[in-house]
Amino acid sequence: MPYFAYGRDPKTDEPMRRIYCEHSAEDEARAHAQAQGMRVTSVVPCSEQDKPGAIVAGASPVSAATVLDGPTPVSTGGAPRDVIDGITRYMRIVGIFLVISAAITFVAALVAGRAAAALEGLVELVVAILTIRTAGRFGRVGSRAGGDAGSMTEALESLRSLYLFQAIVIAAAVVIIGLVVVGALLMRAV
Repeated sequence: MPYFAYGRDPKTDEPMRRIYCEHSAEDEARAHAQAQGMRVTSVVPCSEQDKPGAIVAGASPVSAATVLDGPTPVSTGGAPRDVIDGITRYMRIVGIFLVISAAITFVAALVAGRAAAALEGLVELVVAILTIRTAGRFGRVGSRAGGDAGSMTEALESLRSLYLFQAIVIAAAVVIIGLVVVGALLMRAV
């Protein structure tokens, strides 16, 4: 079975173009890529339909974006470190702002005796917690030695949970608004 080898330039630590290897074993493919001057971070099986026609078997330095043309679990899951750090930083800022906003909304709603507004504050608090949790998961991407596909997967699963919760809240709001509108129309008809 052929393989793709992914890795970095040992001198500059820059991502290198993946190397296609026609070898029967993963360790042979790894050795081939290392002989081409790559510090190998992962070796991935290549199916026949993914077999490249134009990829040169030599390792040439490229941008991190070029490395993304395949399943590349390099140190930050394929994304440049500054992108991951930016996502982490801004998600934490948004999460902290949401916690403060949720607390103010919740307390004000309790003082005013408005249950719906208090529920809104609680929903906002859950979104804030999920956002901060997701930021923490993105912050761990690239912190493990070797390949980091697991950390990137955890971060993306956490992000999916955040958006799933928001989609459920939106769907519930649409249903409630629909019921209120139908109820108002029925009351008007009576």
